[in-house]
Parts: sequence; structure tokens; C-alpha cells
Amino acid sequence: MKAYLLVKDFTDFQFHFNTTGLFETVLPYIDEKESGVLDGGSVLVLSDELVDSSELLELRNVNSQSEIVYLISNKPDAKQIKKTQGLCAANNIKFVTPYKTVQQVADEIIRFFFKVEDKQNQVVAAISTLPQQGLTSSLLHLAKRIGELTNIQIGVLGLNCYNPGDLLLKYDGSYFSDVWGLIDSRQLTQDELVRRMHHILPNVRYLAGNMDLKQVYIYDQQSVAWLIQEAQQKFDLLFLDCGCYLDNLAAAQGVYIADYLIIHTDQSSHAKSHFRRTFDQILQPILNIKLENALLLVNKVMGRVEMETPEQIRAEMGVELIGSLPYDQSFFISEQTTSLSQHSKEYEIALEKMAKGFIEMYELPLKQELQLERKKSGLFSKVFRGNTA
Repeated sequence: MKAYLLVKDFTDFQFHFNTTGLFETVLPYIDEKESGVLDGGSVLVLSDELVDSSELLELRNVNSQSEIVYLISNKPDAKQIKKTQGLCAANNIKFVTPYKTVQQVADEIIRFFFKVEDKQNQVVAAISTLPQQGLTSSLLHLAKRIGELTNIQIGVLGLNCYNPGDLLLKYDGSYFSDVWGLIDSRQLTQDELVRRMHHILPNVRYLAGNMDLKQVYIYDQQSVAWLIQEAQQKFDLLFLDCGCYLDNLAAAQGVYIADYLIIHTDQSSHAKSHFRRTFDQILQPILNIKLENALLLVNKVMGRVEMETPEQIRAEMGVELIGSLPYDQSFFISEQTTSLSQHSKEYEIALEKMAKGFIEMYELPLKQELQLERKKSGLFSKVFRGNTA
């Protein structure tokens, strides 16, 4: 296949395409009568920063036998992005959504036309339907419990740009914003990253999120992707706390890179309506997230008759339920402790069930003395193994 590109970062795209050895040639597209028409064995990659929608349709008509991929950049109005996606679908034009690095865009284009084996990144991202739902708490408790059941190295990266997530414990590590200069300059070594993180257990470490609101919009996708890739080299399993607000490149990168997306919610109707807006305006049009690839975690569950059950919330949201954590008064007794505190028996049972689910999903090696029997059927098999097939 021959590739012709009309994009701003042509040299970077050419490098990534040539590195794969899958393309016969990778050249800039020249829009002339003699050389502008491509054959059926070609793909034309166009950026909306250089080609508007009317020009896109003209090129579709001229190059009726070739494949076309349209790179869509972020727009203030989600409806405009959806309109462009609909235009592409109606005219047999493939598209790539915003908030990705050049390499990620190149990889998506390659997957359109070549059979490439998808590999798991051992990365799980989590978002919250509303702020102050306890997302960071749930994620740290989950990581800690998995760490207690296994000997693997577990990392939790705080990519929440609006809440550092440091109130649950006496945090003694650096913050995402503290190490940004080292990340941006690619000088943060893997060992330095680990040293800068708070040690929850000998095999579980946590880097809290952003402390400087002025820096939110200087975080770029290339540097955040680089940080995650470096952390992947150091940890066997990586959790990403992406917070509630996803209109920033740090959280968006976390959601994009992850194998699985945990949607963390509570029993309030407001949480569901806010999530629907987030899905319609950001997750679906910009990040191209599909709900069938997401997992639902319901927190602070209370067994009141007037409240929906986690199963009812699952059915209404259309997301597979990974688990639920009960409301626990102990979270409000002490906001800061030297470690993640012990909670009610009901909470610990629910937490362990989820931890075992992730252990099964990633086939993690258990501590020998636990002799935990792995189950090959049931909920976790259905949810996780079905998604990785």
C-alpha cells in the first residue's frame, strides 16, 4: 500500500509509517490534475487543519478508488465533531479522533488496513462521573489490596488536573505538577519516578495529581504518553486516576492508552446525567470510547429502598458492573492516616472481590501462601476475558 499525506507533521508521520515497513511509499500528497488521482492500492491521509470538509468531499470524488483517512482536531462544539464524523461515515472515509500523539494516530491508521496484534498495556484508567465521589480512595484501596494478594509491582499515577488526591493519607511523595519539568524534558528516569512516589506498600506506589491549576493547559499529550510508557516499564500493573473533568490532555491520554476504563459513580441521578453529557461531548466524539469496553464501579452504596441498586444503574448506563463498594462511615472519622485505614468487613469483602477480578483478568501471580483458586467462569471471566478476545 502507498501512503500519501497532507498533514502538518509530515516528517513525523513518514518516520512512523516507514518504521513499520508496511507501506511501499510514504509521500506528501500533491493536489494536481496529473498526480492528484490515486489508485485503489493507496491511502490518502488528510488533516482538518489543512483540508476543510468541502475540500474533503472533493478529494473523495477525485480519489474514488483509494482509501481516505481524515484526522479530526478538537473543536469547541462537540456537535461539530459529530457532524464531521457523520460526514466521513456517509462517504466511506475513515477518521481519527483528537487528543493523540503522532505515533498514536499513525498506529490507528495502520490498524485500519493491516492486521496488527493488539497487546495489553497492563494499564487501567478510571474516571468519576462527579467530583468528590471517592475515586482516588477506591483506586488506592484497590491497588493496595491487589498488592497484598500478589508480589507484582503496582503503580498509581494521578492524572487528575483539578484535584491532587492526597487527603486520604499523609502523603510524602512528589506531585504530578512537581515533576512536570523533568517529564517534559524527558529527564525523569524510571528509578527517580519511583523514588518520587508515595510508598503505600513495598510493591505499591502512588504519584499524586496536579497541585498547580495554572499548569493544567500546558500539559501536552506527547509528554503524558511518555510518562505512562516509562511507568509501564517499571510497574507490572498501572492504574491511572483521570479524575472527573476530561477536557485536558493529561486525563485524555490516560483514558486513551488504558486497556480498560473504570467508570466510577454513586447512586445519585445527577451522576448519571453528568456522565451522559461527558460521554456525548467528550468520551464518544473526542476519545472514541465505547461503553461496551468500559467497566462500572458504584461507590458509597446505601441499601435504601428509594435508591437504585448497582444492578439497576448498570442496566440504565449500559456498562458492565465490575463491583460496588458500600458506604463506610470510617472514611469521615479521620481524613488523614499514616496508611490506608481498615474499614468495615462488608467493605473489605467487596474490595477483595474486585481485586480478585483484576488478578484473574491479567493472570497475575498470587502469593504462594494464599493459594487462591482462579475461577475460569462467572462474572469476571465474562467481563474481562470477553473484552480481550
